Amino acid sequence: MVLLIGLLLFGFLAHAEDSEWMAAHGDSVKLCDMAIPGAHDAATGHGFVGFRGLFVGPFARTQTLSMSELWDAGVRAFDLRPAVKDGILPIYHGSERTKLNFREALEVIVQKLREHPSEMAVILLRQELPGGDWAGLIAQAIKESGLELMSFSESMTLGDARGKVLVLSRDDVAHCGVVRIHGWRHDSVVSVLTNNGVNITVQDQYNCTKPGALERKKAMFEEANSADGWVINYLSGYTRPRSSKSSRHVSEIMRDAANQLSFVKGIIMCDFITPGDRK
Repeated sequence: MVLLIGLLLFGFLAHAEDSEWMAAHGDSVKLCDMAIPGAHDAATGHGFVGFRGLFVGPFARTQTLSMSELWDAGVRAFDLRPAVKDGILPIYHGSERTKLNFREALEVIVQKLREHPSEMAVILLRQELPGGDWAGLIAQAIKESGLELMSFSESMTLGDARGKVLVLSRDDVAHCGVVRIHGWRHDSVVSVLTNNGVNITVQDQYNCTKPGALERKKAMFEEANSADGWVINYLSGYTRPRSSKSSRHVSEIMRDAANQLSFVKGIIMCDFITPGDRK
C-alpha cells in the first residue's frame, strides 16, 4: 500500500512538473536558448471526422494525445493547420479534417495559461488548404480568444513571455500581432525571415527517403546547440511506405540521437509525444 501511494504521488508530481516546467527557469533566460518541446500536427490526436476518417489514421495521424494532454506532457509549441470550411476553421493534416477546430485549440491554450501563468506557448500556423477568408477568420479567432500575443525578438526572455503566446505563421494573417515568416521550404536547413526582421533557422525535412536525410536531421541537433538565435527543428518525417508506422520509426531514430546529447536547443517539433518525453 505504501508503495502504491508512493507511485501515485510520484506520478502526480511528475505530471504537475510537466504542466508548469517553465516555473523552474529564471525570468532572464533567453527563449531562443531554451529547449521548447513541440507537437507536429498537434490536432491529429483528436482523430478525424467522417467515414473516411476511420481509414486515414494509419496515414495522417502524428499524435495520440489531445491538445490538453500534450500540454500536460510538457509541450509548449503547437503546429496547427486550419483551413476554411463552411465559414469556420477546422484543423487539417493535408486533406484530412481533424475533430478539432482552431477556436477550440485556442481555448485549450488560453485555459492552460490561466492555470499555469509561469508558462508560455508557441503556435506555428499554416493554411493547409486554399480558399475562403483564412487571414480574416484567423485574426478574428485570435482576437476573440483572449490570448495575449507577445512581440518577437532574438533577445526576448522567458520573463517577457510568461502567460503569453507567440504566433508564427507561414501565411499572411490580417493585422493582429501574428508574426509572418517568409522563405519556409521543405528541404534541408534554411534561414527564414520574419516580418519584423528576426532570422530563424528551420529544419523541416520530412521526406526521409532522400539519401542522407536522416543524417542531416540528426546533425541539426548539434548545429542548433551552437547556433545564435532562434531554431525550429522538426524531428518528424517519414520513410516508405508513408504511414504512421514509418513516422514512428523516424521519431524513434531522432529520439535516440537526441538522447545522446546532454541538451538540445530550439523549438523541437515531434511526432507521437507521450508523457515523459520532455525529459
